[in-house]
Amino acid sequence: MIDPQVEHDALKLFRRKRVMRITEIADLLSCAIPTVRVRLKKWDSFTSYNRNGSYYTLPDVPRFDIHGLWKYQGVFFSRAGNLTRTILHLVENSDSGHDAHELGELLGLMPRSFMSYLQRIPGMLREKARGRFVYFCSDRQKYQRQKQGRKDEGRRTLDQLPADVEAIQILVDWIRHPGSSCEECARRLLRAGTRVEVEVIRNLLAYHAIEKKLRPRHRTSPEKSH
Repeated sequence: MIDPQVEHDALKLFRRKRVMRITEIADLLSCAIPTVRVRLKKWDSFTSYNRNGSYYTLPDVPRFDIHGLWKYQGVFFSRAGNLTRTILHLVENSDSGHDAHELGELLGLMPRSFMSYLQRIPGMLREKARGRFVYFCSDRQKYQRQKQGRKDEGRRTLDQLPADVEAIQILVDWIRHPGSSCEECARRLLRAGTRVEVEVIRNLLAYHAIEKKLRPRHRTSPEKSH
């Protein structure tokens, strides 16, 4: 039995810290981990979808973005729940489906950390488009809308590709600097006398299914599914 005042004080500190490990909460409540899990469920707390699901936050703390995601000091939370449900939510609510790179950008995770079990998530279909696997919602009507949206995006990308000479310069730069970003590529080209918009560089790499290997910045491994 947890003393009501002890629980009140623990919740106050938990809310002030915003994010805590379960062991820290157990120390505050002076009780065992199983008891803390019961309390966390009672409080409707959220579990992080990265850091192996080892962090928690109270329901009134996160400020979720339009995708239902909230990131705080390297710990990531989703209104949908764990990583599996979060990926499904992102795919179901996309206008044109998502490939692994796009999901990684939204989630703040390296694609290789979750690609191995993407095919095992129920409710999604996988198709290849321009050299990449794209994941669509399995609902027939949503799938048709998303498939058309992906085609429309492809046409827009074609309209925003660089001239042949600029494309060669971009690809040469990518070979020479595989660990840099599109922004850094644009700055190097500008210093060399060629102005190319960052979005144009990104479109070229996406069109040719060349994924920039960005240096990990605030990237963490996902939780184990549960």
